[in-house]
Amino acid sequence: MFTVKIGNLFENVEHGFIMHGCNAQGVMGSGVAKIIRDKYPLAYEKYAEQAPNYILGEIIPVIVEPNLVIVNAITQEFYGTDRVQIDYDAVEQACRGVKHLANSGIIKSKDISFPFIGAGLAGGDQGTLLKIFEQQFGIVGSDEISAARPPFVLENPEDNDATMWILEKSS
Repeated sequence: MFTVKIGNLFENVEHGFIMHGCNAQGVMGSGVAKIIRDKYPLAYEKYAEQAPNYILGEIIPVIVEPNLVIVNAITQEFYGTDRVQIDYDAVEQACRGVKHLANSGIIKSKDISFPFIGAGLAGGDQGTLLKIFEQQFGIVGSDEISAARPPFVLENPEDNDATMWILEKSS
């Protein structure tokens, strides 16, 4: 099943795969990437080792705890907020890669969690991103996501559970 929840991914996920978007330059200086860098330094170290030699759509999985893998997904070439940075094809490819990884058995859990990749600092179009997640994780209609108040559950034909976390905006 695919679930969308409002909440803090890092306060709610203790096992499985946490996928987040990264640039190909080896910089985790803001947004979710900075949280990952600070909370899971090994995930940052493994990511930074080969930068800037990454290919868009590539994933860099790092086992940070016995049943937790951080998946650094190269979803944009550069960073910055001066223009749209997200590469939609790279997001789609990374989603395919994490599904394959989750079903590979490298850890016990097959659960996949991720923030709204590409919709924040990378400047991506939310509708386009939701369609990608719909195609990759079996969501039934992205209009249901934008119109409903999370959490809600939609069918996913895959064997693994996928959860997209949306941070609640503070007033």
